[in-house]
Amino acid sequence: MELLLGYIEQHVSELAADLLPSLREGDAALASADPVLLKRVVEETSRHLVRYARTRDPFHLDDLQRDLAALRPAGIHLSAAIRLLFGVEDLVAIRAMPDPEDLEEYVDDLRALRATLREAICTLADRYQQRFVRVSMPSMEPVAQGTLPVRPPPPVEPQRRVTREPSVVPAPAAPELLLNSLTRPVGRAEELRLLWGRLRALSAHPDSIHQVVGIKGADGLGKTTLVRTFLERVEQRLNHVPVALTAPAARLFELPDWAIPALLRPVFGAGLGLAANEERVARTLTELTDANGRPLKRHLPWIMRFLGEEREDDEGASRSPRAVGLAMRDALVAVIEALARQAVDRTGAPLFLVFEDASELDGPTWTRLGELLRRVDPTAPLMVLLTYDAHFTVPGEVGRFGGFTEMTLAPFDMDESEQLINAVLDPNDLDEQTRLRLTVGAQGSPLLLAEALRQLVEDGIIGRKGRRWSELQPLPEGAVTDLATIVVRRRLGL
Repeated sequence: MELLLGYIEQHVSELAADLLPSLREGDAALASADPVLLKRVVEETSRHLVRYARTRDPFHLDDLQRDLAALRPAGIHLSAAIRLLFGVEDLVAIRAMPDPEDLEEYVDDLRALRATLREAICTLADRYQQRFVRVSMPSMEPVAQGTLPVRPPPPVEPQRRVTREPSVVPAPAAPELLLNSLTRPVGRAEELRLLWGRLRALSAHPDSIHQVVGIKGADGLGKTTLVRTFLERVEQRLNHVPVALTAPAARLFELPDWAIPALLRPVFGAGLGLAANEERVARTLTELTDANGRPLKRHLPWIMRFLGEEREDDEGASRSPRAVGLAMRDALVAVIEALARQAVDRTGAPLFLVFEDASELDGPTWTRLGELLRRVDPTAPLMVLLTYDAHFTVPGEVGRFGGFTEMTLAPFDMDESEQLINAVLDPNDLDEQTRLRLTVGAQGSPLLLAEALRQLVEDGIIGRKGRRWSELQPLPEGAVTDLATIVVRRRLGL
């Protein structure tokens, strides 16, 4: 399809000029529009269609609607939008036709473009009839009867300043407890805004697809802390604890799909080797229902297989390995979809799936995750959060998914390191030279900086003078040139 999309981009002005006569002849509203404005709107509409085809992001359809609305203040009928989109497709189909030897690939591209066009038109039709079933759907402004509603641009999440929270100061005899109680996330404002944007993209549109955010960075840069902070902010905003399934465990066994049981066991309360696991899973599956209200207990044999406890099929039928694989896939999709619907009903937020150290996931798990993203109904929304190291590339099953976004965490700068020192040691009178040596020694790692501060407190180098933290002894020469040594000493008890 990329060949046709590239053709539209290269010839958009020519296509718009040739399309104008038929548009003005076929629609009264378009006939009365200013020709120069109409040509510009056709060009922009074509560009929005290309962007939507590449990303499946419904915000591009919002832009398309707003440009169409500029033609007529009272509103544009849906038929005008359909006529315009089909006109673009017809011209491209005729003019982009390649040499005969490339026809087979061209036909495949044309089918893909038409499927995208149908998807866009169905979305516009649902909006036209105001048929929305989605989480956190904003109320629609009243529009003229029989016209296509136009949505305003999504609001931008304002940047929040990091503020110090009042704290109860414990006795100086327990400095470790004091530091733990005061450690809190600082920095990462841009990354949090990006996460909020992806959540809004998921929740503000009835036609949006599931969202996946990959958080990439070296060890110690706060990937896990960022995920935890984001979920805490979601909880504060909703006044509900979001439903999040987490697979944090390292791989213990060389088993395919090893991360899937890590997600499912907390749902069913099924532990390793417990005698009552099947009973617990059966009870939970009876409580979960599909979109038609049917209990999911029929999937019990296949969920038990995911948990590593094979069970005979209820029907006693002998199945091929492929049939077993398909049955397990359908069972997983059904359970996750039911949990996502339940999460929306209870919290107004999607179901969060969190995979820490995703670079450790095996191939079958990536395949399962790709199946979930493509098979779970979008009305049961998922937001997947992945953390992985700086050298990892997300496999294509997920990386090529339309809702995938990746962010790379940079090391803390001087200002963020200062914020972290002030958050851990609050309040403090540390010397500027001490701050500089700590910041440079941490090399931008918030984990390393926080752990080094704890070690310096335990060693009696930093302590409290009255109510404020300060140096009790000079920092040893060279002691913080490599703070990793301090952290290793602390963890090994050296």
